[in-house]
Amino acid sequence: MKPTPIQDSEARHRLDEARFKRFIQIAMTLCVGAMAGFFASIRSVNPEITFRFDWFTTVALFLGGGMGYLFWHVIPRDASNAPRGAKRWLPLALWLAVQVGAMIFTFGYGMKDLSGPKHREMMIGTGLATIALAFVAFLLWRVGRFFEDSHRRYLDDHPEYKD
Repeated sequence: MKPTPIQDSEARHRLDEARFKRFIQIAMTLCVGAMAGFFASIRSVNPEITFRFDWFTTVALFLGGGMGYLFWHVIPRDASNAPRGAKRWLPLALWLAVQVGAMIFTFGYGMKDLSGPKHREMMIGTGLATIALAFVAFLLWRVGRFFEDSHRRYLDDHPEYKD
């Protein structure tokens, strides 16, 4: 029996969603790897910022890419059989702790040659940048929640589009 045009359209839609998800996974893997390689390449920040591409940078690049790939296996799922409570969020918290720890270590290594006053200035600047980035992350999270809630309301009003 030949599939109807609606069934064919739904199959194409699912295939497009799977391809887009795979694209996002690959892009994130590459971005996290590039970020890790960038941080690992910082050798000094005073009197000028110095980068060096060596074996340490290469290892960090691949480990960061591995962490980016691992992210898709530890993020909580929305399926009904997904773990609940600490089993759901603990792997994600551990993943985040490893990422933040690695970033702090590599950034701190680049600041090893700073004098006292310069070290204080760098820490203040880094703290302010962290606060600004946290604020931007919070705003992006709120926008994402707004779109998810809007989409959920739309699907409630139009049940024919639910999977």
